[in-house]
Amino acid sequence: MNYFNKLPTINYNGFSAKNLLSRATLSDTTRNNNTIFYPYTIQEDDGRVDVLSKNYYDNPGYTWLIWHTNNIIDPYFGTPLTDQNLYSHIVAKYGSFSDAERKIAFYRCNWESDSRVLTQDEYNSLIEREKKYWNPMLDLNLQITGYNRRQDTRIVNTNKIVYIEYTSSNAINFVDDEKVSHNSTTWGWVSSIGTNVVMLQHITGEFTVGDLIQGEVSGAIGTITAVSILSETSASEDPLYWESVSYAQYEQEENEKKRDILLLDNRYKSQIESELKRVMQAT
Repeated sequence: MNYFNKLPTINYNGFSAKNLLSRATLSDTTRNNNTIFYPYTIQEDDGRVDVLSKNYYDNPGYTWLIWHTNNIIDPYFGTPLTDQNLYSHIVAKYGSFSDAERKIAFYRCNWESDSRVLTQDEYNSLIEREKKYWNPMLDLNLQITGYNRRQDTRIVNTNKIVYIEYTSSNAINFVDDEKVSHNSTTWGWVSSIGTNVVMLQHITGEFTVGDLIQGEVSGAIGTITAVSILSETSASEDPLYWESVSYAQYEQEENEKKRDILLLDNRYKSQIESELKRVMQAT
């Protein structure tokens, strides 16, 4: 049945209308009964949620049940977008897909992509500050057999912020959020600007006095006369254990998370439908 058919009817300016402000959720008793739900991963071939509803509940009108089961409020962004719709969303949000790929959203520990196992000698050879990224692996006799990466979910906004004074070569100012480079191995992103002064974050490489820097968008060119580090995080101090995440990568990963949902056992759909009608009619 269609979800909106269950909404109570009210009188609005002399007309009968559905009360779109009414809402209902699964009861705590239902939601806490784990035996009537099972995990499902939405595939690209599943298409829209109404298609999934038709395939599982034999009726495309049970999309509301999928939304309620997973506490989805926004039926468009609450479920995974198709590749094309995700691309369009990223372009609309960040200006272009290439900008979203180039610009850094944050830094995180790279433990998920590091499958190395260190021997005792390799662990002992690490500098002291690196040892915190590793956990001992124990056998049945509680003897250390090696070391693997510790699951570390920390994130930081940036790796480093540098303050640069410069003399301009073409009387053009840098602009906010543009990439400023010295060469193909040294660059950062503008976080603040002033007269012959610029602050950069998300630093790759090392800026030094005498370097020629250029803005990718503005075309500003200058020679560094002074440079200092304003702040530095673990992502800069321990670069081997951290990775940058672009806005495009972030949006793609968030979209993938939405693929894992719960489906209510088909045998209980009529019971939940009756429960929903009762709640709606009581509002």
